[in-house]
Amino acid sequence: MKEDYNNDELKKIIEKEVKKQKKSGGSFLSHLLAGVVGAVVAAVIIIFAINVKTDDKTADVSSDSKTENQNITINAKEDSIESAVVDKTIDSVVGITTISESNQPSLFGPQSGYVEGVGSGVIVTKDGYILTNSHVVNNGDTLNISVLLSNDETVDADLIWNDETLDLAVIKIDKNNLKPIEMTDSDKVEVGDKAIAIGNPLGLELQSTVTSGIISGLNRSVSVESGVTMDGLMQTDAAINAGNSGGALLNKEGKLVGINTAKAGNSDGIGFAIPINTAKAVIDQIKEKGTYDPVYLGITGIGLDAIKPYFEYNHIDPGTEEGVFVQDVYVNDSPFKKGDIITKIGDKEVKDMSSLKKILLNYRLGDSEKITIVRDNKKKEINFKFELKSSDMEKFMGESKGDKNQDKDFEDEDKIFKFFP
Repeated sequence: MKEDYNNDELKKIIEKEVKKQKKSGGSFLSHLLAGVVGAVVAAVIIIFAINVKTDDKTADVSSDSKTENQNITINAKEDSIESAVVDKTIDSVVGITTISESNQPSLFGPQSGYVEGVGSGVIVTKDGYILTNSHVVNNGDTLNISVLLSNDETVDADLIWNDETLDLAVIKIDKNNLKPIEMTDSDKVEVGDKAIAIGNPLGLELQSTVTSGIISGLNRSVSVESGVTMDGLMQTDAAINAGNSGGALLNKEGKLVGINTAKAGNSDGIGFAIPINTAKAVIDQIKEKGTYDPVYLGITGIGLDAIKPYFEYNHIDPGTEEGVFVQDVYVNDSPFKKGDIITKIGDKEVKDMSSLKKILLNYRLGDSEKITIVRDNKKKEINFKFELKSSDMEKFMGESKGDKNQDKDFEDEDKIFKFFP
C-alpha cells in the first residue's frame, strides 16, 4: 500500500519518536538521526516503486540510448535452435566404421595387420544411400564398412562411389524407410550464418555429438595429409574433430549445407566442410540410376600452378594465369592436344584439377559442351561430347605405354617441355 506524507506529518512523526527515545533513555541525537534516515529511506522506496511501475510501460532512458538500441531485436527462440535442429536431423546422421589392411615398417621388417577407421555419414535417400568422406572409407581400400544407425542398429555397407580428390564417397546399406536429410543451396551460405555440426568426434562412444557455431569463412583452400589440396571449402568454428569427418554441417533450419571434412592441425575453432552443392549431381544420379557414371575428357592433367615455376624459369608465357595443363591424351580423335591448357568448361572457370573435377560432376554421358583452351598462347573454343565411360578410360590407359609413370614423368621438369606444340 502506498502512503503519502507532507512536511507537517513528517515533523509530528519525528517529535513523537524523540519523546519516545527520551523515555527509553537513548541518545537523542542518535535516535533523531535514525528516525530521519528511516523516514527518508521509506520515501525513497515509495518513489522507486512508483518509477518502476511507470517503467513497465515507458522506459526512462536518454535519447542517445534509444537511438543506439531501437534497431536491436532479440529473438528468445534463438536459444532453442540447436535442440530443434537435433530433433529434425539426428536420425539422418550415422556412424561409420571400416576395417582395412595395414602394412607398417618396423625393425623386423614390414608388419601386416588390420586397422579400424571411424567416421560419420549422412543419409541422403530413404533406401539406404549415405554420403560421407572418401578418407572415411580409406579411399575405397577397405575390407569392410559398417554403419551404426541412430537406433544403435549396425548394418554392413557397400561402397558405391568415391573420389579422393574431392574427398567424397557414397555407400549403400540394405535398409528402407530411412530418414534422408534435407539439403539446401550451399551457394547461398554467407559468413556469419549459424552452423551446427553433428557427428562422432572421437569415435562411436561419442556418437551424435552436437556442436554449434557460425560459418567463419568461404572458399578456403586446405592441404590434407594425403597431399591433396582441397578448395572451395566452408570454414566454421563449430568444434570438429577426426570422427566428425563425413558428418553433417547444418544451418539454423536443420538443412544440410556441407559435409564436415577436416580441422586445421591442432588449432581449435577452425574446421572445414565441403559445400553440399559439390555432391548434389552425384546424389541425384544415384537416386535415379542406383549408380554414378562419371564423365571423362580422355586426358591426364595437372594444375597450372604446379608447373608455373618451370614456365617462369624458362621465360615461357603460358597465355593464362589459371587452368589445367594437358599432360597426355588417350583418344586418337580427341580435340585436345598435349600442352593445351583448359581454362573453362561452359561458363565455369577451370582453376585447377580440383575445380575441373567438380565441374565434370554436373555432366552426364551424352552431354555436349563448349570447352575453352589456350593453345599456342591463343584462346580457342572446342565442342566436346561426353562419351567416355570408366571402362573406356581403363582400356585406353591400360594400352598407353608407360601410363603408370605419367605422374612421375611430370615431376621431372625436363620432361614437361616436350609436350608443348
